[in-house]
Amino acid sequence: MKSIFIALFSLMFISAALPQDYYYYFGKKIELNRREDKAVIVTNELGQNKASMENEIKSVLDAGDELKNSYNNTYEVIFKNNFGAQKVQNFVNRFAGRENLIKFIAPAYYTDNLKITIICADEFMVKLKSENDRNKLDLLNIQNGVQIVESFPGSRMFNMKTFNGNSKTSLELSDIYLATGLFEYAEPNFIYPDYCLLNFTPNDPLYTSQWHLNNTSQTVTPNPGGYNGVDSATYKGITGSDMKVNLAWNFTTGDASLELGVVDTGIDSTHPDLRLNLLAGYDGAYNVNTVPRDSNGHGTCTGGLVAASGNNALGVTGIAYGCKLRSYRIFNGAGSAANSYITRVFQRAKTNGAAVLSNSWGGGSPASSVSNAIDSCALYGNSGKGCVILFSSGNEGRNPPSYPSYLRNVVCVGASTASDQKKAPGNAQQFWWGGNYGSAIQSDGSSSYFGDIDCVAPTITVTTDIQGTGGDNTAAGTAGDYYYAFNGTSCSCPNAAGVAGLIYSVNTSQTAAQVKDALLRGCDKIDNISYDSAKAYGQWNEYFGYGRVNAYNSVRLAAGVDVIPPTIKHANIESSNSTYPSAVTAAITDLGGGSVDNTSPKVIYRTNKNNAGWSAFDTVSYSSLAGSVFAFKIPGYGWETQVQYYLTAKDNSGNTAYFPIHAPDTTNLCYYAIGNIQSVTQKITGPTSIPTSSYVYTGTTTFASFKILKTKVRLSLRHTRVSDINVALVSPLTSMNATFGMKCLFSENSSGTTTGISNPTITDSASSFWNGLTQPYTSGLVKPDYSFAGFNGTSSAGAWKLLIYDGVTGTGGTFDSCSITLYKTSGTTSPSAGFNTASDSICTFNGTQTDTINYYLKNRGTASLTISGTTFSGTYASKFSLISSPASIAAGDSGLFKIRCNPLAPKPVKGNEQQFDNSENATLDITTNDPSKPTLKVSLQTPDPLPVELANFTSSVDRNNVKLNWTTTFEQNNSGFDIERKLVSTNEWVKVTNISGAGNSNTQINYSYSDNFISTGKYNYRLKQIDFNGNYKYYELANEVNVGIPTQFSLSQNYPNPFNPSTKINYDLPFDSKVSIKIFDLTGREISSVVNQVQPAGYYSLNFNASNLASGIYFYSIIAEGGNKSFVKSMKMVLVK
Repeated sequence: MKSIFIALFSLMFISAALPQDYYYYFGKKIELNRREDKAVIVTNELGQNKASMENEIKSVLDAGDELKNSYNNTYEVIFKNNFGAQKVQNFVNRFAGRENLIKFIAPAYYTDNLKITIICADEFMVKLKSENDRNKLDLLNIQNGVQIVESFPGSRMFNMKTFNGNSKTSLELSDIYLATGLFEYAEPNFIYPDYCLLNFTPNDPLYTSQWHLNNTSQTVTPNPGGYNGVDSATYKGITGSDMKVNLAWNFTTGDASLELGVVDTGIDSTHPDLRLNLLAGYDGAYNVNTVPRDSNGHGTCTGGLVAASGNNALGVTGIAYGCKLRSYRIFNGAGSAANSYITRVFQRAKTNGAAVLSNSWGGGSPASSVSNAIDSCALYGNSGKGCVILFSSGNEGRNPPSYPSYLRNVVCVGASTASDQKKAPGNAQQFWWGGNYGSAIQSDGSSSYFGDIDCVAPTITVTTDIQGTGGDNTAAGTAGDYYYAFNGTSCSCPNAAGVAGLIYSVNTSQTAAQVKDALLRGCDKIDNISYDSAKAYGQWNEYFGYGRVNAYNSVRLAAGVDVIPPTIKHANIESSNSTYPSAVTAAITDLGGGSVDNTSPKVIYRTNKNNAGWSAFDTVSYSSLAGSVFAFKIPGYGWETQVQYYLTAKDNSGNTAYFPIHAPDTTNLCYYAIGNIQSVTQKITGPTSIPTSSYVYTGTTTFASFKILKTKVRLSLRHTRVSDINVALVSPLTSMNATFGMKCLFSENSSGTTTGISNPTITDSASSFWNGLTQPYTSGLVKPDYSFAGFNGTSSAGAWKLLIYDGVTGTGGTFDSCSITLYKTSGTTSPSAGFNTASDSICTFNGTQTDTINYYLKNRGTASLTISGTTFSGTYASKFSLISSPASIAAGDSGLFKIRCNPLAPKPVKGNEQQFDNSENATLDITTNDPSKPTLKVSLQTPDPLPVELANFTSSVDRNNVKLNWTTTFEQNNSGFDIERKLVSTNEWVKVTNISGAGNSNTQINYSYSDNFISTGKYNYRLKQIDFNGNYKYYELANEVNVGIPTQFSLSQNYPNPFNPSTKINYDLPFDSKVSIKIFDLTGREISSVVNQVQPAGYYSLNFNASNLASGIYFYSIIAEGGNKSFVKSMKMVLVK
């Protein structure tokens, strides 16, 4: 926005083009945005009565405008009724003639957050570069009408203020002072009125319990009705596992012109936390425009999450509480929904102008009428801009999502927990349900597509409820107005919908497609899991879609500000028995797939050796980069070493990403172990009856104490409807934190009558989910309905069991057995020779005189490294000797090997040796007890790996032919020479041929090669001398070679002569020349002009045909001008017919 603000000084109005809207912060120019809803008045301080002065200013304000004294003689004017550039101009004009009262009128500013007002008044702060320039500062102050009002002791820093009558603003003066070069900085003394620097926190009493808005690891109560026999009464999540709504509120709390809809059971229209935000909705069951009554409570819960009143000192805070809310009911008084109701609702919402529709329902059979109505509203609703329609993915905990959430034009929302995990049966309390996930091929009648989960959002939180005893909370009076454990994807969907409302509020002219783009691109990649599929809005994962909704990221993205960190795609390292360095790879991309700051990616790790305790964190930078894939190496360690690590990277805007997202919090870091890997299998045996509409624990099995590296399970049970049940593996961790201690094996998969599950292997490494298998489930590999990865690195000690829940009345079943296989290290320690990079295994000697190198070998292992033998091998092994070496190296210590190189030692027998490894001359082979490196090879190298002596390299030219000659006086391991040439005017070398070398020679050898029929031009030549290992060295010809360019002008005798009827005439041009060649008869009459043009330097031959001429004597003549020279010559020729 660009407003005209005018500063007053002695009745002179300063041009709007003059005031500047920027300052410099450590050399960087910072632009400020002018506000159109506020202005700033800075008054003179002449001892006038403050009250009377303020009354005089107020007398020229419009009705409703507010005057606030923000700082000393600085006032903020807040325009209440209307605002804009014209409003400001009118405001300025009214103060003409009051220069005794006012220094100037200035803009109020903001940066990227409208909630923060910045005032630049008549004070600015400076810091001198040198204390010796204090006199210059005093002079500058006199010149600019400025005084020092505060000195900061010992810092060369001063707060400056203009004298009365000075109309220069602090921004202008900061620029003037900084331009002198005397100051480290000069910047306005910014004033921030009205407590605007405080991060906004609503005053609603239940806000602190709404962890989905701002998770501070507060206590969550998942079952307020009491203990259910499985879940904990309370638990705490991980700080930051929320939608960052509190941060998004610094930019918008919702636009009052925006209508958000909840398609549900109706709403409690008199609820004190809802009624002020409600608009008349629509009852699809009875085709009535109204605020439909909620006879169930579900719609009141979802509506409160989206847009309950905020900051009203009452109850909860809705996400988009500045927006308006419409309720659309699809259930009749008996609780029945119908396709006709649903179709009506979406048709009405389309015409009503709903910008966002939240749908916490689904699971019915696909219907064309419903799908078409949803698609039409999504594409053409909201006055043609499209409506953002969100659906809950379903609560069966299975793959794929339920209808209609998988339709292509809606946003499918799954569920996340207060610890940023997928809500699955068994984890994060409320064991009986989980959010649907994944994707499956769907059809909309015209084409097939993948019906994906798009994102996840928090579930199990507090929201509004039907007042009193009518809803989920049946407590009497106001205690029943809120429900503290609203759950399911019914809770997740309105959470995401509220965020969509905030995104829309940033700019209400956005299309639905733009809002959806910002919503999904802004998601956080949660949990320690790889988002390994590239889809429309970035990297995607089967469990989470594009990730957990982040309101702050998305709201800023909608405003055109990128605060979204890079995406780190990484799959955890597998535990292994290798003592070599561990390779960590990660594809790291910025928003939209762009590149990141290549200096920023790091792996940060720590180790625990033989259970001695965790070390401090260490850091490694990437060792190679291929496209967007960064490769790192964590040093190698001995057996019985555990490693935890995480990755971090920044984009070019400084946004920082972590993987896993909550690093360096150690709760869920990447983990692997090094050791002798073994598996331990324990079996839980049945039979155990599976009751209907209830749960049962199986018997238990106990594991000894060790760290879990990987988990596999084989399951066998009988049930005629396995789609009724979910099965969770319960580890001993449940006593600590149920969030990580239970993993869902199977959740309500299949349909119809079944025989049960008969011993398939459930493992993260499987390629298929349950929906990829065919009933009956017998043998095969299958993924669990939530990853086992959370078990890795935790203790196995204690009793393990299964929790089986049957949620449907009618058919029970029988659990038969379950085999649990856990992988561990054996307990055996080992050394690890410290070859972490290539340079660790290289010794470079000077190669010209006897040289001794101290080579230190590090043992990073957990046991002593035994040195049982050392030998030298390779062609030049005789040049090297070992002065001393250790017999063993203790764990964590280094051993010294003293190696001597004698270049004058006898040479080996000559021959075309091909044993070299790169440029090495020999290797020191060290025999050890390292299980992965029984023989360590240390490369022994010298600076010159290509011992070939070249005596000369010359060239000669004959017209378009070049002859190269060179001589060697000594050759060692010489495979040969590549001859390469290039035009002088280019940088592209071209290989001409290869000439074989002599291998090894102590005598002079002469080489030559003719490069014939080359195009005219100036060339460079070089030899590429190559040894038998591929090492090479270049020898360049000292001079340029002029090919096809004569040294002087020339005209030759025609040939043949005499001739009949044709002859050739040759001529040479040493320069680019203007050439004329003509034919004359014996009388001097011109017969023909055969050349008349500018020609480049070179050798030329023209063919003259005299078929139309009579026999006789003729003359041909050349005139050539080039290179500041002229050439004229004539020759006689005879035509005989």
